[in-house]
Amino acid sequence: MKNLINEVLSELFEELQGVEAKAEGKEEVPPIRFPSWFINENLWGKKVDTGHGSQDRKLITMVGDALSGERTPLGRAQAMQKFLTDTATVKAEGLTTQQALANLMFLDIFASVVHQFNPAVAGFLFEALFAGIFKGVQIEATKGGGTFGTTDVDEMEVATGKKGYSFKLLGLTSNIGGSFSDLINGVSGPAGKETYLVVLKRGESPRIDLTFYEFEINQQTWFDWIGHPLKYETRQFSEVMQFTVADLAEHGNLPVLVGGKPTGDTLKDYVLQAEDGSHYITSSSKRGVSPIHVNSLEGDRLRWSTKGRGNTTLDPNQTYAFETTKGEEKVAAWGSSIGAKLYKDFLPGGGMREWFKEKTRTNEKPDGEYFEAYVANGTYKEDTNFFEHLKVLGSYRAGGKKEDEPEGEEQQMNEAEEKKQKAGQFAITQKYMIEHPLTQGGTDYTLTLDRQLLNDAAKAYTEIISQQVFDIFNSLSDLIKDINTFYLSSDNNERKAGGTKAGTDAESLKTNTDTYIAAPAKEITDEPQITKENTSLNKAVDRVLKEFLQKP
Repeated sequence: MKNLINEVLSELFEELQGVEAKAEGKEEVPPIRFPSWFINENLWGKKVDTGHGSQDRKLITMVGDALSGERTPLGRAQAMQKFLTDTATVKAEGLTTQQALANLMFLDIFASVVHQFNPAVAGFLFEALFAGIFKGVQIEATKGGGTFGTTDVDEMEVATGKKGYSFKLLGLTSNIGGSFSDLINGVSGPAGKETYLVVLKRGESPRIDLTFYEFEINQQTWFDWIGHPLKYETRQFSEVMQFTVADLAEHGNLPVLVGGKPTGDTLKDYVLQAEDGSHYITSSSKRGVSPIHVNSLEGDRLRWSTKGRGNTTLDPNQTYAFETTKGEEKVAAWGSSIGAKLYKDFLPGGGMREWFKEKTRTNEKPDGEYFEAYVANGTYKEDTNFFEHLKVLGSYRAGGKKEDEPEGEEQQMNEAEEKKQKAGQFAITQKYMIEHPLTQGGTDYTLTLDRQLLNDAAKAYTEIISQQVFDIFNSLSDLIKDINTFYLSSDNNERKAGGTKAGTDAESLKTNTDTYIAAPAKEITDEPQITKENTSLNKAVDRVLKEFLQKP
């Protein structure tokens, strides 16, 4: 794999060195050839201090420290786009060689990840790259879930402190999704939240736009993101009212509901008195049954006939019941959405509906709340048992009774388990995320990875890249090439020429490193650096070398 930066800087220095050589009457020198910077998924995301991999990790973190912009994923993306497209402003604001090189190296490797790998592999490499850039720790797939929740990279050092992120690199249509149970475990754990970094990929190679978004899921924002209700609506406070013929007058003005919805009529509209003093059920409705039950709402409904008189006479010795209301309440409605599947055990018809209401009893709400009202009223935001309630859901539980559950509830749990789906998957559509007011990022945080754009930007920063960098990397590249020829060629003449040339290359590399690195290193001090817009290229590189060598 040939790094994009090789070609970018080759074009940059080819023009620069050609002009200088002609001006001095010298033969043109070859363009700069940076050594390959290999993608290292295994080691970039690990905190390797010594031994194997330590240099790989150190290099990627040094690049991260030198990048332009605020030390956050969104901040870096915005700064990299400005670096590519607003070169005049970037130079006017002051850009060191250290920053220029780090920015180009990062853009090169990020472009390789996005352009040259399939989506699944690119996603893992995306995590590893940002883990290294921000000195985080990539969570191994076998260790994911549990207290890590859906976090892919933990302990990333951003502007606000150490932070974990769940990464998503997505195409045009993919949802933001994952394990419902892992997410619950993560948000209910010590961190108390999960932060998602979502990068939406648009376009095809060689030009791809990456738009960065970030949002946080915690207890207070849970239903903003996870199985969010489709709407909130007003529902009648429903209760069962029993009556007999003797107390009809007491209940006659109460509204009658069917399935929690008002019929528009009161009890006296359904129960009429005949000339002989008896009472009967009547209605102009074409329904086959009335809203009046025998004994309770679970009892048989009284029937009436819509033909002729056929009305049902009430028995003075019988108790009847109907559904009524004394007020209204706000409730959440899920329809047939993903949320309806995730929370179905707590919704109407669910096996744990009454269990949930019982569990939410408090001094302020002695009757408890059904799940729909609990969500609509925002009770969940301050409920210390919120996640414990969610862990009872069939969409969360893997099966079996938890040790801390009272024996009296085991049967209810088992009944819910019989109906449950396997561990659920939550899903958030791209459109919903983009339009949500809690989402950070967006079109202003779009990074365009395009070869021509990167070439043009590199040329714009020509004066910041010095002759010293050119000499060191060209001699190193020549040495690597000739060593390869010596060991890999089957032609003895080529091997001999390559070996001889490698010796010359090694001498050239030693001379350059002694001159440009070893000697300036002896003079490094801790004095503040003063940057002047018209500083010569060699002085600029001296400053950069000091900056690099001063880093741990």
